[in-house]
This record gives sequence, structure tokens and C-alpha cells, in this order.
Amino acid sequence: MNKQFTILHPERMPKGKIKAAIFDFDGTCSTLRCGWEKVMEPLMLEEISGGPAENASKELVDEVKKYIDSSTGIQTVYQMQWLKERVGKEGRGRLGRDEWWYKTRYNERLMENVGKRLTSLENGTMNPEDFLVKGCVKFILSLRDHGIDLYL
Repeated sequence: MNKQFTILHPERMPKGKIKAAIFDFDGTCSTLRCGWEKVMEPLMLEEISGGPAENASKELVDEVKKYIDSSTGIQTVYQMQWLKERVGKEGRGRLGRDEWWYKTRYNERLMENVGKRLTSLENGTMNPEDFLVKGCVKFILSLRDHGIDLYL
């Protein structure tokens, strides 16, 4: 029999037939927003220190990098809530901003990078496949062909 998948942890397999798969397209299949960490880090450093990211202390840079690594996968608004609390604790940044203000600013910066990628798609210098994780389409089609309902 030709196996299409390798099951790494068979003891974790659900009992019975898998009926549905739920996954986040962005980051799971698409790399269009890849590099978000490089956007979030300077924003956090600037807001916490109240100055340019390049002037932040090594300790603060290490703290922010560690936080970003540990919080990968949670909703951005929760990361921005941490930022708000950290700004308040440090007392150097502009106080009184909420997590939604920080999230808006983060998204504006992120979309500058994404906008360049979208432009490359629109003008034909890049193809949609250039922003897909290798094998993703084949994997999704295989799930569908096995009768699994897919939810993005």
C-alpha cells in the first residue's frame, strides 16, 4: 500500500474516522505575512523604551525576543496586551494607549511589508505559489479526497 502520510505519534490518533480538519491558512499554508516577528520586535522596543528600537538595552531586546518566541501562535491582541502592560511597568513609553491601539499600529507596519508582496503578485513578478508552504496544496487536496471537511 502506498502511504501518503507518515503518522509520527500514532498514540495521539483520535479513535474512529477523522471527519474535519481546522487550520489557519495564514502561517500554516501561506507565507505572505512571513516575517511578522521583525515587525513586532521594533514596535515593542520603541513603545517600551520610549525611543528608537536601536537604542534599547540588550536586556530589553532579549526580553522582547523571548516574549515573541513564547507567544507565537496566540492572538495578536494578547501580545499587544502584554505590550501595554510592559509599557506601563517601564513608564518610559506613552502611557494611556490600549492593546487595540498597539494592534492597529502593528498591523499598519505589517501591511507595509505585505503590501509589497501583494504588489509583486499583482504585477506578475511573483506567483501565488511563491507564497505557499511546499506541499500544502497537495496536502489539502488529499484531506479533501479522503472525505475530510476542511475549515480555514
